[in-house]
Amino acid sequence: MRDIEKRVESLEGRLQQSSRAKRPRLDSRSEDLEYLSGDEADSANTRTSHHESTSTASPTQPVSQVPVETGEGDKRSYALHNSKGAMRFFGASSYLSIVSPDGACSLESQTGDRSLRSIAHRSRSRWRLVDWYPPGLQPSTFLNQSGLQPLPSKPLVLELVGEYFDFINEATPLFDPTGFMRLLDRQFSWNPDPSPSWWGALNVVLAFAYRHRAEKAGDGGDGWPQCMGHIRNAMSATTELFMRTSDLLAVQTMVGLALFFQGTPNPQPLFIFTATAIRFAQSIGLHKSNSFGLSDLQVEERRRVFWLAFIMDADVCTRTGRPAAQDIRDFDTPLPASRPHVGLGIIEYQGERLPLFSILAQFALIQRRAYDLLFTKEALDKPVSERAHAARACLEEIDRWKDSIGHSLRPQRRFSFSPEQHHPFLPQIMRLHFACHCFYISVSRAYLVSRPQRTTSEQGDGFPSPSLSSDEFTAKSLEAARSAVDLLGQIDDNHFGQSFEWSIVYFPAAAVVALFSQIMLEADHPLAASDLLMITRTVGFLSKLASQEPDTYVDYVLSVCSGFERAAREAIERGGVHEVGSRSGREEGRSSAGRPPPEPQAEPQEPGALPGADSGIWSLDPSEAASSHAWRGGGGPVPSSSISLGQDLNPTTDDQLLFPPAPLFWNWQDMLAGVPPAYYWNSQDPNTGG
Repeated sequence: MRDIEKRVESLEGRLQQSSRAKRPRLDSRSEDLEYLSGDEADSANTRTSHHESTSTASPTQPVSQVPVETGEGDKRSYALHNSKGAMRFFGASSYLSIVSPDGACSLESQTGDRSLRSIAHRSRSRWRLVDWYPPGLQPSTFLNQSGLQPLPSKPLVLELVGEYFDFINEATPLFDPTGFMRLLDRQFSWNPDPSPSWWGALNVVLAFAYRHRAEKAGDGGDGWPQCMGHIRNAMSATTELFMRTSDLLAVQTMVGLALFFQGTPNPQPLFIFTATAIRFAQSIGLHKSNSFGLSDLQVEERRRVFWLAFIMDADVCTRTGRPAAQDIRDFDTPLPASRPHVGLGIIEYQGERLPLFSILAQFALIQRRAYDLLFTKEALDKPVSERAHAARACLEEIDRWKDSIGHSLRPQRRFSFSPEQHHPFLPQIMRLHFACHCFYISVSRAYLVSRPQRTTSEQGDGFPSPSLSSDEFTAKSLEAARSAVDLLGQIDDNHFGQSFEWSIVYFPAAAVVALFSQIMLEADHPLAASDLLMITRTVGFLSKLASQEPDTYVDYVLSVCSGFERAAREAIERGGVHEVGSRSGREEGRSSAGRPPPEPQAEPQEPGALPGADSGIWSLDPSEAASSHAWRGGGGPVPSSSISLGQDLNPTTDDQLLFPPAPLFWNWQDMLAGVPPAYYWNSQDPNTGG
């Protein structure tokens, strides 16, 4: 009887603990840290330290959201952490900076509306920093006793490898076909290559081929379990690769794993494998132009592998605001040739030959230059005018890059194609377009964003110089956001596969925040109604993904975007556009220049002060707050500038410019805690019944 009573008491304790975990998050003591900064966060930590030390940390512990620094620290950066010590950092280039001290106060200073904080506050329970490991990468019934996926028969392997080189390696040239096939022939001989790097590379290729088959066939085939089995095989070799001398195959394995996880909802492997690939590449000299006595074909393959790693590194750096693994000042590997000898990285579409791989490498280099010029600690400490000139130089550079692409494949306002024009490499082109549009948003934000503290030389009369038009940058930012959302229509009309959809969730969600910010700042501008419809369209796209697989990070993204949609709709209704999308509503909209912003929904404060200013969040002068309402979508001819990206940027008379706080954008890429439905990680595997 005592044993039974103990078991009952134990079960009751577990039920009570579970009930506490399921209560509304507002009941949690650790929520005191939600929007605190500076000394308030420190004191809150002191108050809750005893409570946290006596409680058991669990994956359901709430996530605290606090600035990463106090006092004079970087108020454009942001970090999330929970009571277990897990933390994720986002820097200035990250779209998550919308909830940094500068980000939140910038929008509130111009609108008096605290919707941003309330939306994030309501949505935070939809995502938590948890230790998530996909069951699909753990041993299951289709694996043998060693925990590895057996290799298919030689005919099937040859078939799969052929599909990989035909549909994947052509646009993303990770391997040289001749050299790979030589090693594959040896694999089925009496003396196979025993190196872990070859084992990892072979399984990466097989995993991509199985995923390609599974996405073509839909959810009913056995491609997904086979795909995950071979990814597990490749990952099983990583520890041994860390302990051995590196070779090119080791770098290719790491790059391949990074590319694979780019198309899944879990970002951590993407970040780690990308950084590891760069370090492996450096260890064998891929970042240098030396030939080291190798043949021309070997040198060309090494350079392709380096640039693939560089492309991934630049992508991660830009979207998370974290330093890249490869310093752009310390490599001299030539860019991929536009007409390579082996023909890899070249695609043909509607009669045009596009050097896609070379274009991707050039874009990655522009991304890295922009990050160093605009978002590093050194760049953020420069005068506003220097950063403004740097932003203009970056936009001029990206414009030249766009002009080098054929018109039919160039990123543009409305890129479309008919189902009859479907091309196997269109997903790569579409993703490039998404990234290009978000680059415009990011750089425009760097131009428009106001510094939290200005020197005397930078405090002018509060009006932008005509030669550096903030309206023009605003128009570019909004045009890019609308273009990104427009691309969702092509995804709906063409089946690119689940891995593609999961890899681009970040882009339209970031565009939503740009459109939301514009509506909150100027709810009756002529395109407010159509921008709201674009937000609604993106929410529908996120809803579709969330319905396919519950309990993923998309639930959080969807919740926040839905909150933005509601707030934007209410702002438009307050601005006089009662019938969203109607012509009469748009025509009746008044100019915001003649209408004061809505009254702040907060306690009265000193003139010019912002909520939370006393706790380390910056505030504006009354004159600055008044002028900061000049956030419009107008434009004009692009002023010319002779500044290049590699040129020293010196202050000019534009030091006296005042740039209004920018539209604020979010980073979704790192908020990944779920899985695509086709992986069967949270549902039944049709082949194993698990």
